[in-house]
Amino acid sequence: MDILLITLCGICLLLGLVGCLLPVLPGPPLAYIGMVFLYFTTPPPFTV
Repeated sequence: MDILLITLCGICLLLGLVGCLLPVLPGPPLAYIGMVFLYFTTPPPFTV
């Protein structure tokens, strides 16, 4: 499930970046949706 969410996050962030340059795509909302997808992933374990 995490791989799917990270993939969707990457796609949305790239479309958001393209949307900042093209007036057809809404850039900031797409980038925000990508960050929301990233929020729902589980963080990797941190070990020393």
